Amino acid sequence: MDELKKEDQNLKKLTRNTVNAIGRPHERKFLLQQNELLDRLIEKSSMIFAWEEHCKYAKLKKRIAKQLCDKEKLGDAYLVLGESYQKLRNFNKAIKSVTKSWETYNSIVNLEGEALAKISIGDILDCSGDWMGALNAFEESYRIAVEANLPSVQLSALENMHYSHMIRFNNVEESRRLQIEIDNLKQSKRRELERQNLVRDCCSETDTDGDDHLSDIRDNASHSQQTSKCSSTQSKLIADDEDSCERGFHKHPVEDVTASDGFKKENNLANSTSKSQDLLKVASECAISSSNPVNIEESTCSYKSPSTEKQCIMFRIDSVLINAGGSYLAVDELSIESLKVELACSYYLQLPTERRSKGLLPIIQQMTCAGKVLESLEAFKTLENDLRNIVIEVTVNGWVPKRLMKLYIDYCEELSEAPNMKLLKKLYISEVEDEIIASECELQDISITPLLNALNMHKTVAMLDLSHNLLGNGTMEKLQQFFTSGQKYGDLTLDLHCNRFGPTALFQICECPVLFARLEVLNISGNRLTDACGSYLATILENCRALYSLNIERCSITSRTIQKVTDALNSGSILSQLSIGYNNPLSGNAIINLLNKLATLKCFAELNLNGLKISRAVIDSLGQLAKTSSLSRLMLGSTGIGTDGAIQLTESMFNSSQESVKLDLSYCGLMSTYIHKLKLMIL
Repeated sequence: MDELKKEDQNLKKLTRNTVNAIGRPHERKFLLQQNELLDRLIEKSSMIFAWEEHCKYAKLKKRIAKQLCDKEKLGDAYLVLGESYQKLRNFNKAIKSVTKSWETYNSIVNLEGEALAKISIGDILDCSGDWMGALNAFEESYRIAVEANLPSVQLSALENMHYSHMIRFNNVEESRRLQIEIDNLKQSKRRELERQNLVRDCCSETDTDGDDHLSDIRDNASHSQQTSKCSSTQSKLIADDEDSCERGFHKHPVEDVTASDGFKKENNLANSTSKSQDLLKVASECAISSSNPVNIEESTCSYKSPSTEKQCIMFRIDSVLINAGGSYLAVDELSIESLKVELACSYYLQLPTERRSKGLLPIIQQMTCAGKVLESLEAFKTLENDLRNIVIEVTVNGWVPKRLMKLYIDYCEELSEAPNMKLLKKLYISEVEDEIIASECELQDISITPLLNALNMHKTVAMLDLSHNLLGNGTMEKLQQFFTSGQKYGDLTLDLHCNRFGPTALFQICECPVLFARLEVLNISGNRLTDACGSYLATILENCRALYSLNIERCSITSRTIQKVTDALNSGSILSQLSIGYNNPLSGNAIINLLNKLATLKCFAELNLNGLKISRAVIDSLGQLAKTSSLSRLMLGSTGIGTDGAIQLTESMFNSSQESVKLDLSYCGLMSTYIHKLKLMIL
């Protein structure tokens, strides 16, 4: 307990440092340190069964994850918070937290997190008496774990399934079958562990031989320095990959509930691009121009020990050699298209200033090695066993002008800022230079300055996406100056969701008359606007004549702001899409007043109320809205509408004149009665 108090004091000090660093470059560093310290506190409080403290630290971890805009950490936080509530016997909150964890993991296609969340839900349901629901959750977890090839999670799911069949349902035959599967899986894991130990032993012997050889050649100072530099670069890269794998696998083994809703999973390439970015950081440091002849076999990256060779893979683009190291072959998720984009950006960064002045980037067609075209990741895998140094010839199929990308790099040099590779890739793949997508680039108020300067020179912008960054009101002030002095006409989409904007960010929009004529779509969800933004939102709705889509979800607003939004709407408004979900508390009267006003709008079509608590009176108003407006989509996920409310609303929609309405009732606790009624309505 004393150790826990000591760590808690460290957390308070670190929190003060973080507050003082708000808006500065090292703010994120302090947030990451807080997250790491909270993990230790959560683990220690769990060991001494201090569940109240465990719950407190889990809530803090959730807050930090939101500030970091890191969905994986947010999923972990919800999972730990669910464990806290379960141990405190608050099963309703436990289910809610772990379900949010599953939703978060599902949004980033983290199959391991989804499987662990399902186990957690199953355990909570088992404790609360819903044994069949618990078994369904365990079975779903096992299915996901098999799909993702996660033996440890498979084993945990099988053991929970065995417990349910043996203890809860007394199903001896199924229990026996599951026990055989558990034994087989344990034997398979044991054999895999022995194989890994054997490989590790062999590698340690190889490293020893290499060290002995290195000591014999230390007299050659220059050769030794070059070799150690390249070797350290490669070993650092490998270490980073191993660390990231360990972090990705570290989850708290908690339990989960079945979700009746089916979700389709898609392949997510975000992780592959982030991993390959680190590889080409090495490339930017080790790239060699062909104007200086290089003997590949004698290059510093090809130092050989008696028992092992350091494989060096180079890409040749238009007479420029780019060194990407050999260890990237271990990155299973790396895609060919992602690698082509990285290579094109890395090539451009290494050109001399006079050659970059044209702003032309290569369009990479194919990569060949020894006359063989490398068309897939499997083709690259064949190079793993080739210990020689390899040069991959890159064929360029033309050149594409990227003016904004050139301007951004020029301003980075002028401000002595390192170019953001994530942003460079997004600028490269953008087909329309008037549509600027800079989401998930870890941009802050300072690091975004080169991009904003480039936009001032670029002038024309039709769509600006700065979502999922770390931007604050300082950025909004610069954007207001840009829009005021820039393009005066044309439609504009502004996506600012999931940043750190406050209510004065909307004030900057109100102070920019150009936006009154141009702004069509405004998404500022996921920012802490609070009720202080109410008058600004009203001004925007009253003056932005082209605005047809507004998203203010998760903005910490209450009924007071919703009433101001309602009062600002008039029959001449062309607003057709509105999202106000996950803002609490919102009273039923405020929602009803809003629905009545929306029913008077001629163009209104889509409404998102996800996460709000809906009363019977609100359901009546929704039914009236469906009858009188051109409603095409209604999102009511996690509203607690209930089976009776869902039936009432669905009947109203069937009686309306609309041809079709998309209705989302996910996570509303619907019973089979609703499905039966729905079938009867359809027939």
